[in-house]
Amino acid sequence: MKTHSSVTMSLLLKYSTVFNDGDQRTPAEILAPYGRTMTLKMIGVLNSMLQRKLKELPQQMFSWFGSDSDLGEQMMKKIFNGYRNEIRAGARLFLVNDHANLRMNVMAKNLPEIDLETAIDVDQSHLNFFKAYLKINEDFLRKQENIGATIPEEFTGLEKATWMTTATLISYYDFAYIDEVLAAIQMIKAMYCFDFLQKYNPQLYQHYLDNKGVVDFKDYAKKMFPLTNLCFTDAVGINGSDQANQQFLEIFNHQVDIPENEENVAKRDFLAIRNRPLYKVGENDFVMLNRAMIINKMYTSIYWDCKAIIDTNPALGISQNGFRTDYTTEFSEGYLVYKLFEKAYGNKSYKQFSGEQMRVLMNHSEPDYYVRNGNKVFLIEVKDSFITGKAKQSFDVPTIVNDLKSKYYKTDYSEKAVKQLLTRIRLSLTMGYPFDQHYKPKSLKFYPILIVYDVNLTVPGIESVLIGWFETERDTLIQEMADKGITGFQINNVVVLHIDCLILLNEYIRAGRIKLEDLIDGHLLRRRNLLKITNAKSFKEIKASVLNSYLSFNEYVRNIIDQIPPGRRIMPSEYNIFKD
Repeated sequence: MKTHSSVTMSLLLKYSTVFNDGDQRTPAEILAPYGRTMTLKMIGVLNSMLQRKLKELPQQMFSWFGSDSDLGEQMMKKIFNGYRNEIRAGARLFLVNDHANLRMNVMAKNLPEIDLETAIDVDQSHLNFFKAYLKINEDFLRKQENIGATIPEEFTGLEKATWMTTATLISYYDFAYIDEVLAAIQMIKAMYCFDFLQKYNPQLYQHYLDNKGVVDFKDYAKKMFPLTNLCFTDAVGINGSDQANQQFLEIFNHQVDIPENEENVAKRDFLAIRNRPLYKVGENDFVMLNRAMIINKMYTSIYWDCKAIIDTNPALGISQNGFRTDYTTEFSEGYLVYKLFEKAYGNKSYKQFSGEQMRVLMNHSEPDYYVRNGNKVFLIEVKDSFITGKAKQSFDVPTIVNDLKSKYYKTDYSEKAVKQLLTRIRLSLTMGYPFDQHYKPKSLKFYPILIVYDVNLTVPGIESVLIGWFETERDTLIQEMADKGITGFQINNVVVLHIDCLILLNEYIRAGRIKLEDLIDGHLLRRRNLLKITNAKSFKEIKASVLNSYLSFNEYVRNIIDQIPPGRRIMPSEYNIFKD
């Protein structure tokens, strides 16, 4: 079982401890003599280190300077001298990390280009890149240290410790969200999106196919799979002259960039990297700057490409704003989720209704999906909204909390996910669903579930913030129902599940191998047990338990599935379309 502490930011090497020589140059000034292309290629090497899971400091240093480098040995001695006390105390030191790679990426793209024929002293370049990287690390550590000053006074010491981790992780989490299973799931989402577009507007769908030079989804997937495979190799770059690579490069290089206007830059951090995670640095020469975003764009680019097609084809009769609304409500929060839950529960005699079906019968306050099995009621809200890049990079707890509150709790004018779920529960308790009337409210056990598209909602600690708001509203609802004589029901805490995990999970639910209610019960029981404070626990044990309790439901589900022996795992049936 993974724990919260296993994903916290480790003790990173910083410049002032290793060198402490008073060098006032900025990282950009140190990198300037090497120019954009060479720096981007170095970032490709650093990302390859992360892909190869080189986590130990000696491994990273050998990869950086070479295993037989005198300079590398000198740098190791400097590190051991600077961190002597920490090493004696058992600290593990790290150098290469996702956040620093992202920061260096941004700097690199703003560097001037240099003559690549210019002679470069290899050792000096390795040393200067090392120095620049340590300075970037130091800035990252400084931001982490400043998080504490932003935490509200009413937070406890343990809450403060957790927020130090949460506000750090959220700054780069989605750029490190990658594995082979998740890569295949992006293609499954793309498959459903192709199917939706064909039904939504056949002319738009055909324009999209023509733009990509493919005949259907299977053709698209076949051409893109080699790029997916390369993302899980040690490759630093891609040779564009290779015939096998040309097909996916032809598609990938024509994906539309998200416009880098003020609004989009505020909403999406590191936008330049999101737009060009596979970056052309020369004729037929491409470097992989961020593997997670390469995989991500295989699905997310469909929306932006369609928006660009709509913008240049007014005859389609679709407005930009209209398409955004339709895509969110009809596809993300409708079509895809409906398909997944219909698949999961379609072979069971449960009461189940999609949001679309309920709107016909109610026209107000319906959940996005409703399932009842006896006294167990699953109420699902789906949100295709995102924590802003500005909040993620703020390292400021109130800024992050306020952004969460406005999207997932409530505003002065409207209810959001958490409060909406309580409204749906109230309707159920007061027999407000005309399509389902044969039950006793006092016997019901509610399982409120928030399905999200932003993986940052699964960062350890974020779900606990939503639970805190949910508990406040739940207490009010319980008292309101008691005043009406309605008692005896149970309302579980809200859990957060990412859409990718739902895709992975629904085969197990359909096969009867896993029950969603058992997963939720197990996750919440684990959380309650970890949060029990007893006299038998030391402060260190209490802190570890609280930190581990912040593991999200999404991560809990992934851990359960990962523990299934490979021979007994069920892969999504959508994989069959990829077979020749």
